[in-house]
Amino acid sequence: MPPSNHDRVRSLLNRAFSLGAAPLSAAYLAERRLMGDEIGRRLIGSYGGLIGMFPGFSGDFLRRAFYQRVLRRLHPTVTISHHTLFSSEDVEIDEGVYIGGGCSIGRCRIGKHAMLSDYVVVIPGRHSHRFDQSGVYDPEVPGDEIPIRIGAHSWIGAHAVVMADVGDRTTIGAGAVVVKPIPDDMVAVGNPARVVRRRQ
Repeated sequence: MPPSNHDRVRSLLNRAFSLGAAPLSAAYLAERRLMGDEIGRRLIGSYGGLIGMFPGFSGDFLRRAFYQRVLRRLHPTVTISHHTLFSSEDVEIDEGVYIGGGCSIGRCRIGKHAMLSDYVVVIPGRHSHRFDQSGVYDPEVPGDEIPIRIGAHSWIGAHAVVMADVGDRTTIGAGAVVVKPIPDDMVAVGNPARVVRRRQ
C-alpha cells in the first residue's frame, strides 16, 4: 500500500527535526561518554527536562528525533508528550505508541500501539534499590533493574505505577500500582493492582 500524504509529511518532518536535534543529540552522547553510568542516568533526565518543555507537535517531533538517537530503539511513529522523562537509555518503544505528559519511564519494552496516559511511572522492578544489613541504602549494591514489558495494545491509566509486566491488550486503571505481572486481555485496578475482569 503506497504511503498516504499524512505519512509523507510526517516522514519529512521527522527528517527535518532529526537534523535540527542533531547538535543536541551529539552533545548528549559526547557528555555521556565522559560520565560514568551513575551520572549518565541523571544526564538523560536533564536533557529530557530541557526538550520536555517544548509544547505541541513541534515538541513531539523534537523529542522523537532526540530519543531516536539516545534510546535503545524508538519507532518513528511514537509520540512522547511534554514533560515526560526517561531514567535509562535501555528503553525500546514499538510503533504507534503514545506516551502522555509528565510520565517517568525507566528500563522497559513497550509493544505496538500501547497507550500510557499522563503521569504514568514505569519502575524497572520492585527491587531497583538495595540496602545493607542495617537497613541503610547502599548505592554500591545494584538493584534488580529488570526491564518492564508493557504489551501491545495495552492501556495504562493516568497516575498508574508499573513495577511488573503488563500483558497484551490489558487495561490498567488510573492510579493502579502494578507489583505483580498482569496477563494478557485483563482489566486490573487498585493498589496493589488486581484483575477484576477479562476484556471481551
